[in-house]
Amino acid sequence: MMKHYDILRRVRVVLLPLLFASAGCSDTVGDVVPESVMVNLQINVAASDIASPQTRAGYEEAQSDDERMRTLRIVVVRADGTIEHNRFLRLTSAVERYGDETFRVYGREKKRIYLFANELTSRVGVDGVSHPLIDFDLGSLAVGTEFPAERVEGLTLSLQSASEQIVGALPMSECHTVEVPDSDCSCDLTITRAAVKFTFLITNRSGREVSLTGLSIDKMSRAEYLLPHNVERDENGDIVDYDVPAAGVNNGYYTFSLGGGLPVKLARNVQKRLAPIYLLEGRYVDTSGDKRNYSMKILVDGAECGDYFTDLSTLPRNTHVVVRIGISDTDVEWKVDLLPYGEVKLDPSFGLN
Repeated sequence: MMKHYDILRRVRVVLLPLLFASAGCSDTVGDVVPESVMVNLQINVAASDIASPQTRAGYEEAQSDDERMRTLRIVVVRADGTIEHNRFLRLTSAVERYGDETFRVYGREKKRIYLFANELTSRVGVDGVSHPLIDFDLGSLAVGTEFPAERVEGLTLSLQSASEQIVGALPMSECHTVEVPDSDCSCDLTITRAAVKFTFLITNRSGREVSLTGLSIDKMSRAEYLLPHNVERDENGDIVDYDVPAAGVNNGYYTFSLGGGLPVKLARNVQKRLAPIYLLEGRYVDTSGDKRNYSMKILVDGAECGDYFTDLSTLPRNTHVVVRIGISDTDVEWKVDLLPYGEVKLDPSFGLN
């Protein structure tokens, strides 16, 4: 069982990307029962892509510690809106599962339980200075005070420049509504990575060594809500509908351009895996009516080619977009897969013929 630095309690958390549906915080919270009863509430949190990997083909472990939890904050809010607990856990190692955290709470009422992981992650702005990715002190939510639901649920994450990415531990969040009875109980909750991951696997099948000199992804979003916002999920727990912050025409989408690390030499018949790219969720709508909505371009020895991502109409959080690119002497082809959030095996058969 993992231990955190300053609390001798146990917590079990599981990072569930897109799988299990949680009761949204928009649910109506019941009235507080006048007769108070204190019970023990054990909270277990899980990320959906590891809780039930058998439900999603191709699942592998998270690629790095940045895709795991390093810190976890659990905020328990009573039915009357009062903050009952605000517990911050600094983990001794990055984990995907962590559980059995016990809270002494009032029973016979519904609770809203907010989960935040990796809240200390920063971004490097265009000024070269590190800025908090979450521009709000979650530690300021004082026990016994009214929970500022509108403020917290309206918090956003933003990327300012065309080449900026989320760097470091990925922010994760979720909100659940839980019915607590008049006796000790436990609940299994999920937490979702607030990011979209792109993995590029490039195979040079030409007759010579070439160089990747540029890569861009069109119609990315500059801002997203910290917490999932008005989310609807299908029977597998995948996000099928959600809200994004309104910001200008069609939400002010932009073209992301890969900054550092270029050029990348591509040896013959060797698959090259680029470092993962972490951006924000969005839902651009192509005004031409093309439901694919998102496109990309690459530069190979300065020559440009590009096309739409196939079967990619929206980019909800925790989506993993895997792009397999094959470069021949005459053209460049690619295939796009949407996978459970996690590792992609470096199968030598990857690449296009």
